[in-house]
Parts: sequence; structure tokens; C-alpha cells
Amino acid sequence: MQKYVAGRERQIRMWKWAGPAIALLVVFFFACLYWLHPLYLDPFFLKQQIESRQLLPADIALLGVLGNIAFLACGLLILVLLLVTSVSLWNESRLIAIIRMQAGNEAASAARQDGADTGSV
Repeated sequence: MQKYVAGRERQIRMWKWAGPAIALLVVFFFACLYWLHPLYLDPFFLKQQIESRQLLPADIALLGVLGNIAFLACGLLILVLLLVTSVSLWNESRLIAIIRMQAGNEAASAARQDGADTGSV
């Protein structure tokens, strides 16, 4: 049990750095995508390009398959999954602290009980 708890605590400590790092990586990816290919993320830019007839037929076909809303939805889904994982690990760390506190109280109670048993003899 202690080995499992220690392993989970290590994973929780690592997630405090890994979670935000992954979130920043996702945000960076979408910022680069917006900077290099705004057609994939900005529906207003897409509308402007269609109205001015500046899109190539291949771009229109690609956007028809992928859709800029799908890109945004996938990015949002990734960020929501990161948030849910972070919250669940935070709750697990609180639970582990409660378990450790209760185990410490039980150990102290057992020590007092042993002391009372040996003192009465």
C-alpha cells in the first residue's frame, strides 16, 4: 500500500510540471497554426478569402474535409482533458493526505494503547 501511495504521489508531483507544459505546448501549436495558416482556425478570415475569391480549389477542398471548427474543437478538447486530469490528481493528493493523516492517528492511538497495556502490568 505504501509503495502504491508513494508512486501516486510521485506522479502527482510530476503532473504539476507536465500538465502546464503540455497545455502550453497545445497553445503554442495553435498559435503557430493561426500565424502560419489562419484559414484553419479563423472562420472570419476564411469567409473573407471566399468572398474575395482568393482561395485555391485545393484549399477549399481541404477545408471542406477538415473544417476550422474541428481544429478549434480538438484543441479545446485537449485542454479540457488536461484540466480534468489536473483536478482529479489534485483531489487524489488530498485523499492521500487524509489517508496518511488517518494512518498516523491510528498509529499514535495504537502506541498509546500499547503504553497503557504495559503500564498496567
